[in-house]
Amino acid sequence: MLKIGHRGASAHFPENTLLAFKKAIDMGADGVECDVYRCASGEIVVIHDRTLKRTTGTSGYVARKTLKALKKLDAGNGETIPTLTELLDALTPKATVFIEIKATAAAKPTAKIITEYAEKHKVPYERMPVISFNAAHLKLVKSVNKDICVGLTPPVRASSLNTRFIAKAKNAGMWSVNPCIKVLDKDFVRAAHDAGLKIFTWTANTKPDIAKAYALGVDGVMGDWPEKL
Repeated sequence: MLKIGHRGASAHFPENTLLAFKKAIDMGADGVECDVYRCASGEIVVIHDRTLKRTTGTSGYVARKTLKALKKLDAGNGETIPTLTELLDALTPKATVFIEIKATAAAKPTAKIITEYAEKHKVPYERMPVISFNAAHLKLVKSVNKDICVGLTPPVRASSLNTRFIAKAKNAGMWSVNPCIKVLDKDFVRAAHDAGLKIFTWTANTKPDIAKAYALGVDGVMGDWPEKL
């Protein structure tokens, strides 16, 4: 089972920074999960929110700032907002980088970056899976390169974890499904695996949730404390 640092080792270090990502691997994680947007100058940058307030203390939207402007901001502990290219340079192919698309504009550019790393740098697609709550985002990714591994995250409610959702994911060419650990159960895990889908669950930070993930036999678990996984 893959141990995945959620936004890096985000319980200890500023989330979605190169420091947090590298420390997650140092703490024993097999990979990390990150979030991406497209900024105003076209680069794909790693940040969770569409606004800058929570993580940098400044005003404005990520999509309206150039990379040059974003790089001047402090994302915590003197860290800057990284680009997806910087993250892949730092961790692949040793570690798996789960890339969550947060906005439509980021989908195709992200797919192009992944394709470049697969073709030029020989990074396996399984090391750069793309995930999203939005199936349309993943469809755009697949339109650029059908070989990219994509995973659909269901809404955070128990009613979404059913055979209809699994069939939807399989028919859409998904590689994985990524349910919240709080609503995950053995029937969903069994059905998803029977459909040939991998399961990566989030966010397991407590001992009961981590034990539950192992007991259910998921393919990977995301947590803010990588060392606990």
